[in-house]
Amino acid sequence: MPRTRKQGSTNRRDFIAGGGTLLGLALAPVGMRRALAATRWDVIVVGGGTAGLPTALFAAQRARVLVIERAPLIGGTLDRSTGQVAAAGTVFQQAKGI
Repeated sequence: MPRTRKQGSTNRRDFIAGGGTLLGLALAPVGMRRALAATRWDVIVVGGGTAGLPTALFAAQRARVLVIERAPLIGGTLDRSTGQVAAAGTVFQQAKGI
């Protein structure tokens, strides 16, 4: 029996393939960038960082998506990250019953 997926769902293979496509576009030469600029897009995501890339991958399931990144590589300021913010189980949340 063949596996079926719900419409709009994604799996690891699709996610990685989409990321590879986005990476390839980010590294595209100037001539290709001009051609992409002349294309009509349903969604344009500004910033290829930790918020922009997942947004673009999700939107690409149903729309034509272009990611615009000012840096030469995708990832935004992720390379400058020094850690993470702990925002679960704080005393403030406990006081509110969260």
